[in-house]
Amino acid sequence: MRTRGATVAPCPMSNSQIRSRMLNVRRLLNEDVHVSLGTDVSGGASPSMLAAIREALKTSNMVSVYEGDAAANEFPPLTFAEAYWLSTKGGARALGVDRLTGDLTPGSLFDALVIDPDAPGSPLDLYEGDTALEAFQKWLQLGDDRNKRAIYVHGRPVYPE
Repeated sequence: MRTRGATVAPCPMSNSQIRSRMLNVRRLLNEDVHVSLGTDVSGGASPSMLAAIREALKTSNMVSVYEGDAAANEFPPLTFAEAYWLSTKGGARALGVDRLTGDLTPGSLFDALVIDPDAPGSPLDLYEGDTALEAFQKWLQLGDDRNKRAIYVHGRPVYPE
């Protein structure tokens, strides 16, 4: 797969629902295989990329326990940042548009989700002293549509309309 430049785009939720095993994403990343994150509503329970990120993190924790050598720190679980990267930049790379979208670098299309962790009814609890990274991690684990303040596609606001 590495030699051909292929990308593996697992849907951890689907993999667990249809019992097709847990993919060791860390092993693929260590072997320089391109990986992104996908959703598969044929076997999964949600088309939400946020749900896919959460499942990827859970699956990665389980793979680390069952396949890794803790003493050697073999196959450490994915970090929040890595799982998010797989769903954004990794997905753009899989589609061959990584120089166009998937991040916020100058020259890229401005596709963005603006999150409000303090939105009315928010499921997040932020505390004094929480860093931006901690707020981001809380949103990845607990956030939902109530936290969505704005969505931009190609630089244009599409939500709210």
